[in-house]
Amino acid sequence: MTYQNNCTLPNELLEQIAEQGLDVIPKMIRILINAAMQLERQAYLGAVPYERTMERRDQANGFKPKTVATRMGQVTFDVPQVRHGNFYPQWVCNPYLAITLPEAKNHILWQS
Repeated sequence: MTYQNNCTLPNELLEQIAEQGLDVIPKMIRILINAAMQLERQAYLGAVPYERTMERRDQANGFKPKTVATRMGQVTFDVPQVRHGNFYPQWVCNPYLAITLPEAKNHILWQS
């Protein structure tokens, strides 16, 4: 049986893993999640960077660092900000929506 490579990751990423081992994975996670959050902000704004449209909802307003503890170590993400809205990427847990463990257990018990 012939091996078929169905991997869709860019060769550059695969080469980095092959050369540097698993230590490079937190860096790759950071790059991937940062890119996804930027796309999410772009969708929220309704325009690509520097585009002026009637559908635009808000303005991009830089980034804010957020460090998250993972099993691979701490990773610092660049969380995109908007000028006037309540945008917060879904990729990073919103600290204002966090619930405590007892509240979560209560919620689960009431749903059953």
